[in-house]
Amino acid sequence: MAAAGGGGPVGATPKSRNLMRFLAVDPEIYPLMGVLLTIFTAVGYMAGRKVTSVKSESGVRLANHRPYPWHPLDEDEQRDGSSSKNGTQEKGREGGGSNRDFKYRFYKYGDPNDEVLEAPSAINKHKINVKMPKDKIPDGMKDEDAREAYAIVESEIGESESTICATFQFIDYGKNNIKVSIRAEQKGRFSDDCYEYHIHENPIKNGVCKTGGEHYNPTRVSYKNQGFKCEDLPWEEKSPDVCEIGDLSGFHGNLCYDPDTHNIPKRSYIHPFLTVKEIVGRSVMIHLPHGELACGTIYSGAP
Repeated sequence: MAAAGGGGPVGATPKSRNLMRFLAVDPEIYPLMGVLLTIFTAVGYMAGRKVTSVKSESGVRLANHRPYPWHPLDEDEQRDGSSSKNGTQEKGREGGGSNRDFKYRFYKYGDPNDEVLEAPSAINKHKINVKMPKDKIPDGMKDEDAREAYAIVESEIGESESTICATFQFIDYGKNNIKVSIRAEQKGRFSDDCYEYHIHENPIKNGVCKTGGEHYNPTRVSYKNQGFKCEDLPWEEKSPDVCEIGDLSGFHGNLCYDPDTHNIPKRSYIHPFLTVKEIVGRSVMIHLPHGELACGTIYSGAP
């Protein structure tokens, strides 16, 4: 039957309806819309939410004694790998020194009388093996398990009447932690009485210091780009991010001639971020601003 006015069959549904008419005609759509709205809200919340959250560490009370891994060990720690500062007993996890794989050390519950704990470090370590034919490795550099090394650092022959001869000894004291001992003798005087000294990448060939190459700098720090050197920083700010790891004088100060004793005083300290194994086969060089004073290859074993 046709509807009046030729609008189509009686009871037929119109072909197009706007949203309000659709909702008015189909009220059962409301529960479905509520479910969809809940789903989209949950998805939006999860997408915008951080997977991990970091709580403020401003309330953490750092240990008074060696709060950071680059702080040097005391004499008693060097001997037995422990410390008893502030009534606490702190044991290294490896013999001969404190563990260095931590971000900082803090008092449990913020109580200086309680034990000292270590916050875990986020540093990732990668080992790269470089293969070299055994017949190409110089004698004294083949000990892969070296725990002790030395370098006899001498002035180049004929360069000057004034000379330096120094013995550097390196001993492992746990992970990335070596003891450096220096005994030096100087004859005559140079233009300056204080000298920088560094570990260099290559061994010395034919007694020529320039063959030692660049400073040992695996983190590729650029003093020129950053506008300051390691010696410009306070100790607690010195790290591989801003210091060349082989810059021994930058970390611990220059070697200086003492005019009263007419020699260079003995020195001994703990240097972080290094192992004996990674420096064997490299070299040590003593510098003045205008060039090298003395150099020598690092060999495994005792001097």
